[in-house]
Amino acid sequence: MLNSVSSRLILPENAVLGLASGNKGKLRELSELTEELSLDVMNPQQLGKWLKISSARLDGAPEEGVTYQQNADIKIRSGAREIRGSEHAKRIILVGDDSGHQLFGQKWRFGTSLKDRQSIRLAGLPFPGVDTHQFEEDAMDKDVKKICAYYNELAGPGAVMLATTVIAIRPAWIPEESPSLFFEGIRYGTLAPEPRGNDGFGYDSFFIPQGYAQTFGEMSTKMKNDLSPRRQALDKMLAAIGGRGTLDMRRRPQALSHS
Repeated sequence: MLNSVSSRLILPENAVLGLASGNKGKLRELSELTEELSLDVMNPQQLGKWLKISSARLDGAPEEGVTYQQNADIKIRSGAREIRGSEHAKRIILVGDDSGHQLFGQKWRFGTSLKDRQSIRLAGLPFPGVDTHQFEEDAMDKDVKKICAYYNELAGPGAVMLATTVIAIRPAWIPEESPSLFFEGIRYGTLAPEPRGNDGFGYDSFFIPQGYAQTFGEMSTKMKNDLSPRRQALDKMLAAIGGRGTLDMRRRPQALSHS
């Protein structure tokens, strides 16, 4: 339980990290990055089977926030509400993330729908930013060549890109009013003129990290994971866990958006 003086949470010896994501690419990357942990790690399907609830109830929260932080928090709070009454709740720490990229200096235009490559909700915010997945799926049909060509048309070859991941964690047993913890990773790079490489997912094939000539899609899994913003965020999360023994809950949510 939370200590009222130090606000440090003692983690149980048999703590389980529950990954609150249904995205197969993210799950694969998070699973690879957490292999080194001594904690048990479960994806929504494994967690649902263990708790005897539908995995859809653990990863189905809609991303309606306007920052990565808000979206990551929505995911884990939704899962925590489903788990809180379970006999296993005091073992589970939910981990969620939101990630995306932005074309530096580009903003969403005021409009009515993602189909029109516009957004009322996100007008004036970085493009595509927190709606990277929705934009690329709804407006571009997940066609990597089409996405890359549109980005080049919009921002020009070699445009600066910023890839961002925010990881949120939340013990399933803490009260609803208690804050979650957030850890941010960022990586600057440039936009490739066309997709290169078949590894990775999402924007990997047209994102060239700063200081390198290869896209993430051309790199080995280990090299890409070492450079990824998700790796940065995860390293910060592991430091907060403090060698598994305690979790410092004194940190409060911070604004993590980039313009």
